[in-house]
Amino acid sequence: MGEIKKETLAFEMAKQLHEQYAINDNAKAGNVIGFIAAIAFVFTGFGYIYIQPYLNTDKNYPQLFVSAYVLANMVLSLLAVLSVIFGYSTRRDHIVISKIREKEGVEWFKNGRKKEWYNYLPNYYSIIFLFVMLAQILIFVGALMNIGMEKESKCYVCIFFIILVVINLFFYYKYYQEYKKVKN
Repeated sequence: MGEIKKETLAFEMAKQLHEQYAINDNAKAGNVIGFIAAIAFVFTGFGYIYIQPYLNTDKNYPQLFVSAYVLANMVLSLLAVLSVIFGYSTRRDHIVISKIREKEGVEWFKNGRKKEWYNYLPNYYSIIFLFVMLAQILIFVGALMNIGMEKESKCYVCIFFIILVVINLFFYYKYYQEYKKVKN
């Protein structure tokens, strides 16, 4: 009778673990809408500032534009880093569940361990990360083409762009290294 209770308890614990994993995974997937809304907000705000020289002439425009550029790119970098962190935690959870199932003799969910540096994030987080990087490039190109910018401001824009891209790629690499530790 002690043996039956132990098996029942193990089954119930595994069931609860899987249910909690499903709840957590669905909540993380819901973040995608928030990411999209934040990106749309950034483009709207930056676009408004971008077209100002066409609407009127303001002496403070270069400072305003650089400030808007910095703010937009900081928000986009934050979104890129959050997409990497959320993607890593989702993949880590996949691997933990996979290891538990493997230990219990159910080996139908091993795909989380066979990922490489270019695809270790779940698809939706990978797409968000790439889209945010593309958005940063588009804003950067737009900033360089802006008619109201001085050469000195364009130099600051270039330096800031490089710094943020390096930060984004650093976090992507850092969490890939963490993924490699977890998958083994």
